[in-house]
Amino acid sequence: PRLLEREADARGFDAMAAAGYDPREAPRMFHLLRADEEAEGGVVEPYYFGSHPSLDERIKSYNERLAERGLVAADETSSKRSPEFAAAVSQLLLRNAALDADLGRFARAHASIDRHLAGERGSAAGLVALGDLHLRQGDGAEQQQAALAAYAAAVEAQPTFAPAHRARGLA
Repeated sequence: PRLLEREADARGFDAMAAAGYDPREAPRMFHLLRADEEAEGGVVEPYYFGSHPSLDERIKSYNERLAERGLVAADETSSKRSPEFAAAVSQLLLRNAALDADLGRFARAHASIDRHLAGERGSAAGLVALGDLHLRQGDGAEQQQAALAAYAAAVEAQPTFAPAHRARGLA
């Protein structure tokens, strides 16, 4: 199965480049997967990648493909993302945060909400998601106060955002 996964990676890389995407950005995906791994407590490889080459091997393979083209991977901190892509990813971060919270992965959910808010400062939807997460983490006074503060910030950021008023009222 790993040989098939290596072939799939190679074909995916070639298809991405042929479609006009910057191939120097390709290794970033594996760095993001590694960051997710580390957020989960340093799991060596997630179970769903059991039949795949290791992330290190995949990064190396993509870097070799880039070298064959006379290119090097983009700096992990650089970004050539279009505004449309950034907006789509931002909304996915909130959806993923909700799914992670459902699974009890609160730190991971919080990280996704933080990434969303870093890209969309004062996002009422992001602030409501943050308030919801605080409430899901426990029913103590500290969590309640943090949730209320997030909901109040959402109302202030976007006074016509009904979910913020509803969440604040329910809290």
